[in-house]
Amino acid sequence: LGLLIATGGLVWSTVGYLSTKQGLPVVNQALAWFLLLVSPTLPLLASLISAQTHFHRLLTVYLALAPPFLLLSISYEVLFYFCFGAVLFLALFLEQCWETRLPRTVTIQVDQQTYHPLVQHDLFTSGLFLFLTNVGFFGTGNIASVSSFSLEAVSRLTTIFDPFLMGALLIFKILIPFFLLSAVLGIINRIKGLPPMAMFLLVLSTTDIMTVHFFYLVKDTGSWLEIGTTISHFIIASLFVLFIIVLYLISQLFTNGVEISSLRPVLQKKVV
Repeated sequence: LGLLIATGGLVWSTVGYLSTKQGLPVVNQALAWFLLLVSPTLPLLASLISAQTHFHRLLTVYLALAPPFLLLSISYEVLFYFCFGAVLFLALFLEQCWETRLPRTVTIQVDQQTYHPLVQHDLFTSGLFLFLTNVGFFGTGNIASVSSFSLEAVSRLTTIFDPFLMGALLIFKILIPFFLLSAVLGIINRIKGLPPMAMFLLVLSTTDIMTVHFFYLVKDTGSWLEIGTTISHFIIASLFVLFIIVLYLISQLFTNGVEISSLRPVLQKKVV
């Protein structure tokens, strides 16, 4: 939370300098790079220092990813991140309430570990994750069109035109919501007691419909922007297989050593 407040002050100061044509101060630039590189590593350090409940770990991830997103935002994107995070926390709470009220009784053995098999409700969870994946991807801009982004978003980090660096920063900004989304899905997978990567594979099995949908939307007539946009949408959907694997690895990093706290005492108090 302290880093988030410091980032807000840094952005306000940097915008003031740039608006008055005074250039980007070296101190502000150094602090911006420090926050960009250090803040995302805090959840990993927290997992090494002490054990955390799943709610505290996700809150740590949520706040740790906020400073880089704030540094790379110029408008409504900040509100999108906080609203997107609120929806993810609500989805997590509802899933845990469902599992608490309707616990699973059937178990299976996988690699000498006891897990629960997939049930029909898990299809709803995978569909929700797929929907939130599209919301997270298109919520801050369209990667298929560079014109949907403003170079002003990277002005707090560099004022020298470098297409590779600026492109990498913009892609990192797009991926930040997915980091949070992968952590939430990893926690949901553990709350349900499913085998590792079960939910991710279930999501993966439902992406074929989306891929076929984008395939039939591909255009070979019209403007270059329309043609390129439709083709890029199909390619992105086709590469979702690799993307799901990457999200799974990220979720393992962010949720390593987390403890799942029960909602049963809270729900019992509400019933009473």
